[in-house]
Amino acid sequence: MTSLDQLDAAIKRLDPQALLAGLSYDKTYNQSLGLSGDPSDFKVFIPYKTWPSETDPSKYPTTFASALEDAFKDVLAHGSAQTDDKSPCFIDIAHLDGGLGPFFTESTDGSPSIAQALADIVNRTAASTTPIVRFLAGTESIDPSSFWASNSGNYNAIFWPNGGPPLITHPKAEFHVGFYSPNFRPSTSTTPVETSALASGLKPAVDWLKKLVGRIKQALMLIGEDTKAIENALENLNPEYIVKVLIAYGLPSISWNHAKIVAVGGKTMMTGGGNYWSEYTANHHDIVDMQSKYKGDAAISAHTYADYFWRYLNRVHTTDTQSFRQATKLSTATPNWSPDTLAPLFDSKPIATSGIPVLTVAKLGDWAGPMNSIQYPVQLIDALRDLMLNIVWSLNIYKLPSFNIMPQAVAELGDDNSEIMTTLSELGVTSAAWATRYARTQAVANAVNSLHISTELLVNFLQVGNPKYQALVNTINTDLGLTGNYAWNGYLWPFDLLVAFGQALARMKNSASADAGIFIVLTTNQPGEHPGWEDDTKVSEVKSRLKAIMTAMATSGTIALSPGEVDKLVESKFQVKRVLTNSLWFNHCKVVCVDRRMMYIGSDNTYPNYNEEHGCWIEDEKTVAAWFTSFYDQLWLRSTPATD
Repeated sequence: MTSLDQLDAAIKRLDPQALLAGLSYDKTYNQSLGLSGDPSDFKVFIPYKTWPSETDPSKYPTTFASALEDAFKDVLAHGSAQTDDKSPCFIDIAHLDGGLGPFFTESTDGSPSIAQALADIVNRTAASTTPIVRFLAGTESIDPSSFWASNSGNYNAIFWPNGGPPLITHPKAEFHVGFYSPNFRPSTSTTPVETSALASGLKPAVDWLKKLVGRIKQALMLIGEDTKAIENALENLNPEYIVKVLIAYGLPSISWNHAKIVAVGGKTMMTGGGNYWSEYTANHHDIVDMQSKYKGDAAISAHTYADYFWRYLNRVHTTDTQSFRQATKLSTATPNWSPDTLAPLFDSKPIATSGIPVLTVAKLGDWAGPMNSIQYPVQLIDALRDLMLNIVWSLNIYKLPSFNIMPQAVAELGDDNSEIMTTLSELGVTSAAWATRYARTQAVANAVNSLHISTELLVNFLQVGNPKYQALVNTINTDLGLTGNYAWNGYLWPFDLLVAFGQALARMKNSASADAGIFIVLTTNQPGEHPGWEDDTKVSEVKSRLKAIMTAMATSGTIALSPGEVDKLVESKFQVKRVLTNSLWFNHCKVVCVDRRMMYIGSDNTYPNYNEEHGCWIEDEKTVAAWFTSFYDQLWLRSTPATD
């Protein structure tokens, strides 16, 4: 079984110069998991806090306080100074999209709203200190002016309720709002504006994609099968066009902040899947989600994550016309927003050398590297690799249906491959920029007895239907001669994760554990109140692809199975359910638990994505056991076996 120390060491091997140490990965020591000392306090189960005693979901309560609001206030209370002393007041908040609105202003059961609780903390801070509240958000594609116009009123209503006097009276208190959603001055036409800056800036990404094609061809030569048809098709791939579509005029923003954090004074922190939206206020019952709370230096790691983006927002690159910042004093009679005020940084390092270990992992990376004149998120590099692997799958089933090459393809393009590491280094990139994804894949691949996962989706189909993305998909299919049932549909499958599932299942075949296997709870595949949140991928297709990959692995001897054992093993030990009744509820958790010992809770989904993410791995038997008892065991019991 992979341990926390082994995960940390594996990520460090990807980053020999420690370029992202303390940023995308950081092992800290903490006072407690949770804030009360009760192991069950670590997790925040949304929406109910604890499972209703009634096991029929149709009879669950419809009136209840918000679990996420209460947890937010709990983190504020435990992280703030309790008296008028000189302790600094520094609060970081991060989530997806712009609004806070009702989540901050709602008051239930006579308890203060989050806005009031935050104001009480700030107002009792010593007058000699400057309380800082930073709010980091991100979303896909925006017009900054109209986006700010539609969202600034939410912040005004929170801190200047009903247009009246300010809720916060501390004379130095500041509120900073930042949106990280970088684009690259995309053209409005169907072809990019060709400039020398654009051409030189895109070259490293083009070279990377060409390198991936070369690695796939090398893998094909080693297979010992007739792969000429696939090699010939790859000759027609146009890396320049693909990169220009993704950057210059197809998807003007492919990476934005998706982390959901509150961190207080370097003392307490909460991270997970829940956004601070109206959908998470009291009496909203249709989203199952999960946060986790910490007391200790993991909070400093969360502030450091936020610092990374605030440094960027303090000097937004000239090619980025979407990201922006605004700031105001909080004690003025009316808001005085300014885009010119620089956001202060928390800028502190973890100090504890003993206690409960927590491994913070993140996705981040604003990449200038050798390009100089153009700058964009390094997650594009990972996106191009996923694109390549999904193209190879389509070519494989069309041109060489008798032999699955995906295990070799994943290995040739993997983060641990020495040639890939060298190429990335030459580009000024380290795979530690997507440490959340790498750590998850490593942990899954090394599971011995069991994997328990609660996640929204396994396959990313979210850009399908975007006309410009579809134009890219159509062009790739035309170039490669993929037609009819063999055409790539634009879905991005996590082939690295499927290979990892295969490695884990092969090991679990001989496990003596009573619950040996992989257990996954996905969101519903039925439409509901949140359009686009339902799963569009059939579980039968997931199993089919997993079987094909495992059969290839068994044939090549990379897993200790015979090909004939694969089908039965997948059917018996790869179990998937849809959340609760498979209707009315959506699963928004991002949780992976390995061998009932080690667990990740954060914002990073298991499907391929290229956002900026944050989450934590823990390895604590009591806390994990309490998570099973108070959450997952009942989630599994109450959910519906997938029949699609």
